[in-house]
Amino acid sequence: FIQNGYTIDEVPLDVMLGSVLIIKIPDTVKEITADILSSINIPENTERLLIQTANSEIWQEKESKFYEDYTALVKDGAEWLVEKGIKLVGIDYLSIQRFTDGPEVHQILLSSNIVIIEGLDLSDVDAGLYQLYCMPIKLQGLEAAPARVLLSYEV
Repeated sequence: FIQNGYTIDEVPLDVMLGSVLIIKIPDTVKEITADILSSINIPENTERLLIQTANSEIWQEKESKFYEDYTALVKDGAEWLVEKGIKLVGIDYLSIQRFTDGPEVHQILLSSNIVIIEGLDLSDVDAGLYQLYCMPIKLQGLEAAPARVLLSYEV
């Protein structure tokens, strides 16, 4: 998505391990904007954020189907995350940006060195603080890799 960006083997592991806040976006929301994120009262010191949306219901379906109208982050929402100093953001569908959009959301986040985790199953998780353990396969020179992502309750 961006020239000369981090490859997955260059991403610092300390960004993918540590305290994470899971927020719940109302099911009626399709576009995650700056206004939506501002309304949730995310603490100032938050560095890692996972976004649970209506997309989580998709993971409960028995058959595989790709939905083009999933809930996603839009440009001003991505800019808001950059302004707030977020270092990692994850979402509960296969892409953080809308299917019909260009690569702009990815570019905004990645050019600010924000790690993106996509395809999370947050269907059985409540909003709140957790410990995040995200361990991508260390593939040299690639922009992304599959990862095993685990959460434990914040102690």
